[in-house]
This record gives sequence, structure tokens and C-alpha cells, in this order.
Amino acid sequence: GGHSYSSKVTAATCTGKGYTTYTCKTCGDTYKANETAALGHEYTSVITTAPGCDSAGVKTYTCKTCGDSYTESLASTGHNYTAKVTAPTCTSGGYTTYTCSICGGSYTGNNTAALGHDYKATVIDPTCTTGGYTTYRCSTCGDTYQSDITASMGHNYKSVVTKPTCTARGYTTRTCSLCGYSYKDSYVSAKGHSYGDWTQVKAPDCTAAGQEQRTCKTCKETEKRDIAPNGHSHEAVITLPTCTEDGYTTHTCHCSDSYVDSHVDAIGHNFEDGICSNCGEPEVKYLPGDVDLDGDVDVDDVLALLWHVLFPEDYPIDADADFDGNGMIDVDDVLALLWHVLFPEDYPLSL
Repeated sequence: GGHSYSSKVTAATCTGKGYTTYTCKTCGDTYKANETAALGHEYTSVITTAPGCDSAGVKTYTCKTCGDSYTESLASTGHNYTAKVTAPTCTSGGYTTYTCSICGGSYTGNNTAALGHDYKATVIDPTCTTGGYTTYRCSTCGDTYQSDITASMGHNYKSVVTKPTCTARGYTTRTCSLCGYSYKDSYVSAKGHSYGDWTQVKAPDCTAAGQEQRTCKTCKETEKRDIAPNGHSHEAVITLPTCTEDGYTTHTCHCSDSYVDSHVDAIGHNFEDGICSNCGEPEVKYLPGDVDLDGDVDVDDVLALLWHVLFPEDYPIDADADFDGNGMIDVDDVLALLWHVLFPEDYPLSL
């Protein structure tokens, strides 16, 4: 009845071909067919050991499909040195440090000798109270030391005596001629002033104080003090009253200061047969309101009185015109006279 084959596929690998195996189920006869080419390796690489400055590295290749691997060597990178110079100092030599920027390894070279100190000397002289010495300072590094310390000289004082005055005490000043330091001692009390007699330099008057002074015989200082005012010395002069003027007493000092008191009223006229027996003034008779003394009482009298009220110094009057009896001659008197002139019976005048 012929063969009855079954098939089994063997896939291709990286290094082996692929194929199909046919096997007869009855008799076991087999054969291969349907071959396919090998796939070949598909490698990826990774650096497993990095190269160093003086050691080789390793790169590993691995097949992504079957895991097969192999390695190859990577050459060393070599050192990358940078130089840092350390300058010589006074006490240590100089050198250059070479350091690899990759691995950090270093070495030194180019050594130079130490410079040695370069000292400069500064002399500090001794004073009266402090010793002297020399300071040595290196101009390169600043290192210092001192030597040659000498003792202080001590003060050399010179004395100057200041004598006491009337108000200030005396003393001795002691000054060192070397350093100028000074102090005072040997104090002597002030002598005090020795004044002469008081002498008047400004005489007092009635209201202002005078002044006198005295002078110290030793220092010529002057002391002054006031002299009390003399006060006024008034002399009284009596002015007797007259018929028309009040009397009074005037008190006058030789300095021209004056005042008036003891007022006495005017005695008034004493007319006999038309003549004042006191002053001899003739009696003047006139009508009330006859300001201009012309024998009539009319508008002219009103105008004369008005001008007198307005300008009393320029228009004086001799007649009595205080018609309202208030002790003053004013506009009210002018109006009273006007109404009397206009209506004599209704507005009579009385003095």
C-alpha cells in the first residue's frame, strides 16, 4: 500500500542548515528535504574591561541568537600628564609635579634648591623707659627674629621753677631732655592779691550809680564796685494863682528833673467899677451868645463858634460859649446857639 510519511521540521541555526525529516509510519524509512541556509551569528559588543593608561582593555562580542561569544584586546590609552610648578621658598626647594588626568598617578621632577632667607635689619633705639633691639625681617617670606637688646637709658630731667602769683600756685616742672616727658611737683600756694585804696573813677549822679576801683600792687589786676546814686535834691518854687490861672509849686533838681504839685485854683476876677482889683483887667460885658463881641447875637456868632470848635488854635474866642454847662466848648454848644438864633424865645441861653 506504499509509505505513509510523517514530517518533522528542524529549524536552521546560526551555524547549521534547517531541513524537514520525513519518516514512514509503517516501515521507519526516512529522508531529509526542504533544506534552508544557516542563519549566521548576529553579534553585539560591550567593553567588559576598560583600557587603562598602561594596561590593555577587553571588548566582548555575544551572538543575540545563540549566545556564542568571543573577545578582543583594546590597546592601553597612555598617560595624560599636566604639570604644576611648586616654587622654591626660603627654606624648601622647588619642584614640578606631573599628574595624569586619567588615572591620577603622579611623579615629581625639575627640582630646584631653596632660596634661603633675605633678612633686612631695623634698629629700634633704646628710650628712657624701654630697651633697644634690632629686628631682622626676611623680605621674601616675612620671617622675623630679634637680637641686640640693650637696656633703657633712664630719664634726664631738667627743672624749671614757676613762681606763685596772686591767684595761681607755683610749682616746679621737671622735663626729660631726651624724650620730653614731664611732670610737676613742689607746689607753692598762691600769694593772694595785695590791693591798694579805693579810687573813684566815675561819680554817681541823682539816678545813676558811680564806680570806684582798686588795683593789686603785685599783679596790677583791677577790682571795681558801684557807688550808690545820690538821689534827687529838689528846690521848690511857688507860682501863685491869678484871676484866671491856677497856682502850683514846681520842684526842680540841679539835674533838671522836676515835678509839679500843690495846685491852687485860680482866684477869679474881682471887678470894682469895671476894673478887676486883683489884676487891673477891665470888665468886659457882652450878651450871652455874642461870640464875636459885636453887640448882636446872630448867624455870625454861630459861624465864629463853629470855626473855633473846628480850628481852636486858628480861631480863638474871648466870649464864654459853654452854653450846655458841660465844661467844654463843642458842637453841642454850636447847635444850642443856632437854635437860639433861629428861635430865641423857645431856646434861651444861660451862662
